[in-house]
Amino acid sequence: MSNWITIAFFAFSIGIYLFSSGYFHNPETFDIDTIEQLVFQKTNDYRQINGIQKLIWNKDLAKLARLHSEDMAEREFFSHDNPEGDGPTERAEKLGIRTVVSKGMWEYIGISENIMQVPIGNVEGCGYTTSSKDIANCGFDGWITSTGHRENIIDTSYSEIGVGVAKAEDNTFYLTQNFR
Repeated sequence: MSNWITIAFFAFSIGIYLFSSGYFHNPETFDIDTIEQLVFQKTNDYRQINGIQKLIWNKDLAKLARLHSEDMAEREFFSHDNPEGDGPTERAEKLGIRTVVSKGMWEYIGISENIMQVPIGNVEGCGYTTSSKDIANCGFDGWITSTGHRENIIDTSYSEIGVGVAKAEDNTFYLTQNFR
C-alpha cells in the first residue's frame, strides 16, 4: 500500500510542476485584442514617465500593423519588408494610409515600425509567457532594451500609433507597432 501512496504522491507532484510551468496552458485562451491594447498602454505609460506626450490610437495604423503581423505569421518571415520588398511606408501607401505628416514648417515622410516575435513557453529574458499580459510585457520589454526600437517609442515627432498582433501555427506571436 505504501508503494501506491509514493507513486500517487510522485504523479501528483509532477502534475503540479507541469501545471505551474505552463505546460498545460491552452494557447487558444490568448486574446489578440487584449495584447494590442496592453502594448498600446505600456507604450504610453513609458512615454509619460519619460515626460513625452502620449500617442493617439490610429485605426488605420492598427490595421497596417495587424496585417503585417498576420502576413509574417502566415508566410513565416520576420522582417520590416515583406517578401515582395514592401516596407511599412510602401504597405501603408498601398492601403491608402497617409504617410506624410506636417509639423510646423517641417514635413515627415514615412511610417516607422517595431516588430517582435514572442513564443509561448519559457522565453529567455521574459520567463514563462502563459498569458496575454506576458506576451505584451515580453514584446514591449524587448523593444525597450533595443536602442532603435526604444527610439521609435520615445520619438517626440510621432503623435499616432497602431499596434497589431497575430499568432502563428507554431504558437509564436508576431507584434508590430506602426508610428506616424
